[in-house]
Amino acid sequence: MSGVYDLTEYTKGHYDDHVYFNSPMHYMPNLSDHSILEQIRRSKNIHIVTGSGSYEDPTASGKFAKILYDKGIWYELDVWGNDWPHDWDTWRAMLPHYLGSRF
Repeated sequence: MSGVYDLTEYTKGHYDDHVYFNSPMHYMPNLSDHSILEQIRRSKNIHIVTGSGSYEDPTASGKFAKILYDKGIWYELDVWGNDWPHDWDTWRAMLPHYLGSRF
């Protein structure tokens, strides 16, 4: 929920293996290990959920979803509207919604 997929947004130019392996926008496009990709593909519980309100970046969620799509990985991308900002009230609404309707 409301994830950041490119850690370089926070590293102020610092980039090393720690950043790379914890930044899905960098690591996932290069992931080519068939057995790892197959394990991820078997998962049916990848949900990318974001609001579109203040301090949200649904475009970033869409870019990450595209990377998963290109790898043949199933996911659900759910972009909530402009009235859902990057804030606790949004997450308090999203979490019970997903737990009650998806699991």
